Amino acid sequence: IFAEAFLNVRGGRLVFQMYEVKFWDECGYFSVMSRLYHITLYLGFLVSGIVDLLSVYCKLPKCTSQLFLALAFYNQAFLFYYHVHGRNLFNITIHKLLAMCIVVTAVFVTLRMLNPRNLLINTGIAAGMILQGTHLIQAGSLIYGTAKIHPTSHS
Repeated sequence: IFAEAFLNVRGGRLVFQMYEVKFWDECGYFSVMSRLYHITLYLGFLVSGIVDLLSVYCKLPKCTSQLFLALAFYNQAFLFYYHVHGRNLFNITIHKLLAMCIVVTAVFVTLRMLNPRNLLINTGIAAGMILQGTHLIQAGSLIYGTAKIHPTSHS
């Protein structure tokens, strides 16, 4: 979370930018929304991890750690679904497809609260997480990598 908020990569170097962070641009608009999306996403999984650790050392109600993991996935799906301002149609489609993959994983995590020892539910969680990871790698290579696709080309 700290790295997302205050570190930036410039020219292949990692730069600490605490004094360079401008929260508003010249027109008065909030300009670090993309970073706040990522920080919120990380915070959801950080809270889930803390609750998971607390459930090991303290007596918490049944399925508390699964509940917080499901909330983290629903939070991630919500953020990816609405993370489309100022993007082209291709980028919007990629974000919404990823949000659908995340919702499927979140549904499996929610079902795991009802039956934690079901092999199909646990396999669904693993498959959903693998699908998310491969989707992120493929989307990153299409949007930012060497295999850039121009949204206007149909080839």
